[in-house]
Amino acid sequence: MRIIETIPLTKIPLPNTQILTYFTNKVSIKQGSLVMAPLGKRKTPAIVINSRLLEDEKMSIRKADFQLSPIKEILSAKPVISPKQLELAFWIHNYYYESLGLILKSMLPHNIDSNYKLQITNYKKISISKFQILSLREMSRRDTNLLQSDIKNGIHYFQKEIEKTLEKKRQILILAPEINILDYLQKELTPLISPIAKRETATITSRVSPKQFQEIWKKTAQGKIKIIFGARKALFLPFRDLGLIILTEEHNPHYKSWDQHPKYHARETAKKLAKLHNAKMIMQSETPSIENNFSSHLSAGMAHGRSTEGRQFFSFQNGFKFQVPNSKIIDMREEMKAKNYSIFSRELLEELKKYVGKKVSPREISRGQCLPTGKDKKIILFINRRGEASAILCRDCGHIIKCKNCETPMVLHSLPRPVHGSLVRVTPRPSVDGRGVTDNTTINKKQQSLLCHCCGYKKNAPDFCPNCHGHRIKFLGGGTEKVEEELQKIFPEQKILRLDSDTAKTEKMKKDIIKNFNENNGILIGTQLMTSSDISETDFLGIINSDSMLNMPDFRSGERTFQIIISLLQKVKNDGKILYQTYSPDHYAIKYALQNDYKNFYKEELKLRKLFNYPPFSQIIKLTFSHKNKQIAEQEAKRLYEKLTIYGSQSPKTDEQKTTATNTQHTYKSENVGILSTIGPAPAFIPKKRGGYNWHIIIKIPPENQESKNKILRLIPSNWEIDVDPESLL
Repeated sequence: MRIIETIPLTKIPLPNTQILTYFTNKVSIKQGSLVMAPLGKRKTPAIVINSRLLEDEKMSIRKADFQLSPIKEILSAKPVISPKQLELAFWIHNYYYESLGLILKSMLPHNIDSNYKLQITNYKKISISKFQILSLREMSRRDTNLLQSDIKNGIHYFQKEIEKTLEKKRQILILAPEINILDYLQKELTPLISPIAKRETATITSRVSPKQFQEIWKKTAQGKIKIIFGARKALFLPFRDLGLIILTEEHNPHYKSWDQHPKYHARETAKKLAKLHNAKMIMQSETPSIENNFSSHLSAGMAHGRSTEGRQFFSFQNGFKFQVPNSKIIDMREEMKAKNYSIFSRELLEELKKYVGKKVSPREISRGQCLPTGKDKKIILFINRRGEASAILCRDCGHIIKCKNCETPMVLHSLPRPVHGSLVRVTPRPSVDGRGVTDNTTINKKQQSLLCHCCGYKKNAPDFCPNCHGHRIKFLGGGTEKVEEELQKIFPEQKILRLDSDTAKTEKMKKDIIKNFNENNGILIGTQLMTSSDISETDFLGIINSDSMLNMPDFRSGERTFQIIISLLQKVKNDGKILYQTYSPDHYAIKYALQNDYKNFYKEELKLRKLFNYPPFSQIIKLTFSHKNKQIAEQEAKRLYEKLTIYGSQSPKTDEQKTTATNTQHTYKSENVGILSTIGPAPAFIPKKRGGYNWHIIIKIPPENQESKNKILRLIPSNWEIDVDPESLL
């Protein structure tokens, strides 16, 4: 008889113990085996992590105040989880404070069976420059490298490292944050792989069926698959001998699993995985994240660029720095002074006319006169919002129509526009040139609806205010639909495409839109979806509005804006032109982005991070509590804040703080849990979401202080949502 310690493959609320002890008569149970363990009134699969003889534990069992339950059913006597996978799971559990059972469950496939193969094209050699060869030699001396380059130029380096790893007969993991980027990597790298790797390559994405994943999982454990292309889920495969990890676009926020459990960041998890396997790691980004760039510089040494740990920030800007096209910032405040209240500035509108043709009057449209096709040019217009109007306001009472489930303004959306050239009647709107009112040639109000972008609630657009029943309803702001609508009136014969989550609901729809634009000339209006799309080089880029993203109350707003602008700039021809509309023309993120100056942006951003003690100078833990009752949510948030304050490192310094502490009948203890500062408790950026009232507490602790973090997390009740290293504070 043996005593075994198991981790049930289900969510056990923290801080409850994640390891449960049982006994069994089976003798052939090893670490990593799968058994069926009783858990309350039910049974659940569990992973065995330890096994020992009952005779060695008799005294401790007799003294225990509990009874051991038996394990009668063994699902797999052979290990289904490798020791390195188990170690990785424990690391994720300790770092991100996630349930061990959920982590291990995500590492296992479903019970399926299939034959899955991926074809590889013929081997193709490439030629690289002397500078690139020298860079490769320098990179090969280091275990972890941060490659500052776009993916296109990084392909050359990836190929060389892949060939070296295949020669050693070790496995390779290539990660991408989005499916379209992964498709591009496969398309470019597959012809460069030697024939030895034929039938030894697989892909892990959401498109892979459970049966296919099962087959890939088995072959990876057996070492039959050498190269894995995948999303973050591929990190959990049972690698036999992992030799290389390539993580592309490391700055991309999609690497963080924030909307589902277990929550973890693929970049940090990949670093741990590389360390467990003694594998080399290459992280690629044209705009590296501030934290990763800082840690790479720190470990490498700011003076000489070297480190005993082998980590190195390695910039290839001298070899890859692209030429910034002719660009100009348009101050929209000046447009307001000139009484131009249109979504387009006067200069942007004039530039569009140069590339497309002259404006046709409503009278000419009504007569059937068409706009000439104009110049043979491609145009991209970026706006960081979708929909037709971002808010609906009653001019009589000031009421803003909000979602019934969320405290967010509902966005005006239109159904698919009528057939090209047809006209329908609507409420008059301000003209694009700011001179009064347009003719009634937009979408019919009956074709309009209100949509909540948080929960998806939808209803018809009202004819009157639901609060005062007034009819003076004003539509504020605008998005991709409004831009499309206005351009269709100005250039009725011009081909206009729209790329947002409404028109590209599937990957196929997105590819069709991009293909249509690449093969034909016209205007493409899009949101952030354009940044990760394979769009051919364009002649003109107009950034209509990105201020909504820049002005978000989040410490990463400047960084995200910079990254998006850089991605857009790379899609413009060297002889092209860029116009940037903004109400913040002096912002450093905009200024340095249009100069392609990452170095100075990094310095400015780092100064602000240090001033306000944001990462990388601290580690952030975001705590969220949600409840349908507003008062309960507020009370619970304040209760936890008081608890954290008592055990915090900061004792009251001023008389006012001491009085407050006395009034709350709490005594500040000397116990230090390592809290640098807290933000909140306060309602979330969206106070009410999907029927629940959300409250936040943001905790800042010393960076990479695991002891302090563990002390704090043990204080958090299980009904709170914990997000370690959040991608956003919103």
